Amino acid sequence: MEEKTSVKEYKKFCKNYISKECEDNIIKMTILTGHRVGGAAKSQGDEYFSSTIKCIACINENNEPVQKDIRLTYYLNNKKPLKFLDVDKLSVYSVVCKKIKDKDFYYLLKIKRIKDKRFDEIIQEQLKPIIKVIDGISFTFNRIFSTYEGHMILQNKKLSVGLEPDRNSDDATHSISTLKKIKSDFKNFYQTVLKNCSKDIVKWVNDWKSEDDNHKITAAEIEKRIDKNNIVMEINGSSFTIYFEDDNLFFGHTIVYYGNIDENKFRVDIAG
Repeated sequence: MEEKTSVKEYKKFCKNYISKECEDNIIKMTILTGHRVGGAAKSQGDEYFSSTIKCIACINENNEPVQKDIRLTYYLNNKKPLKFLDVDKLSVYSVVCKKIKDKDFYYLLKIKRIKDKRFDEIIQEQLKPIIKVIDGISFTFNRIFSTYEGHMILQNKKLSVGLEPDRNSDDATHSISTLKKIKSDFKNFYQTVLKNCSKDIVKWVNDWKSEDDNHKITAAEIEKRIDKNNIVMEINGSSFTIYFEDDNLFFGHTIVYYGNIDENKFRVDIAG
C-alpha cells in the first residue's frame, strides 16, 4: 500500500508542477541528445529529485537540423536506486514537452527514440576529438564536462589541469592565458598558494584534532603535509582552483583553494 500511495503522490506532484510552473502550450520537437543525459539533483526544499537531458540540436521550422542548446528536465520518484529514463547520448528522439515559465528549460512529457539521418553530420562532428596544444602539451576536450584536460610536469610536480572554455563554446583563450601566467613563475606561485592555504586553515586543523591530542599543529607543519607531487588544478578564466589532499588533517576531506591570478584574493574551503 505504501508504494501505491508513493506513486500516487508523485504523479500528483508532477501534475501540479506542470499546471503551475509550465506554460500552457504543448511543444513537439525532434532533438539530438548531447554527451550528458543522466544525473540527478535535489535542491534544499525540493520534494523530488530532478534530472536534466542536455540536447545539442533540433529540427527547426524549416525542417532542417540546427545546433541548439536545449535542456529537458523531469522529476524522479524518490526510490533507491532512482529510475532514470532510458536515454542514450548522441541519439535522436521525438519529444513532447512544455516550457517552464521564466526558465530556459522544457519539462518533458513524452519521449520516443527515432531514426533521422538529418543529424548524421552533427553526430560525426561530435565524435571527433577537439585538441589544443599549449606549449607542446596536448589538452583534449571532455565533451561531458565541457573542459579541456591535460597533464604536465612543473618543478617536479605532476599537474592534472582542467581548462574551462567560455560558456557554450570551445574557446578557452582566457583560461589558457591564466595557465601560461601560472607556468611562467610556477615555483613562486605554488609556494604562495601553500603558505596562504596553511595559514588560513591552521585554526581549523587544531579545532578538528581529537581532544586527547595536545600538540598544537603549526602552519609550517601543515604546509609540509599538504605539499604533494600530484596536483589537481582547474582554471576558469582568471580564476583557479587547487585541490589538496589533507594528509588526514580533516579525516580524509579535501582542502580546496580558490584564487584569482589577477587579484590578491583567495578563499579556502573543506570538501568531501
